[in-house]
Amino acid sequence: MRKIVTLCFITALFFQCEKSKESPIADPYQIMESCRENALKDEISIRSGLRGDWTLIHFDCGFCIPPDEMPQAEITFSPDSGQLRWRESPGDTLQVVDFSWTLEPNQNSSGPSSVFQLKTKPSHPALNCDIFCSDHMFYDDTPFDGLLFLYEKN
Repeated sequence: MRKIVTLCFITALFFQCEKSKESPIADPYQIMESCRENALKDEISIRSGLRGDWTLIHFDCGFCIPPDEMPQAEITFSPDSGQLRWRESPGDTLQVVDFSWTLEPNQNSSGPSSVFQLKTKPSHPALNCDIFCSDHMFYDDTPFDGLLFLYEKN
């Protein structure tokens, strides 16, 4: 009996430690579901909504073990250009990527919420967003072993 109690305690402790690696926001999947339900679908609304500063609040990947710490990303959009500030992990050098951007009809739509896709030159995986709301934007390719980036407008 004592071994079973010890095993249960160790298992609970393990899962509690695993939770500490999660995103600092309450429930990113609930945010994404709400965003899908309230997505901006016309180009003019998306273009005007993108202007400003955005911060990465959740990251995941379908093909890898999630990192101990989430990458850091901030994006600033102006009418036709932007800047990505990206750090893969805390000790890495900050990458600054200046880019031009457009919205293109999404040919590989991930559902009715995904009407347009952000296209940048140069391209960067952290800039692949295709679902846009007034205060969030994201890209979720994890069902196909890809990446997930969820941003919140500052």
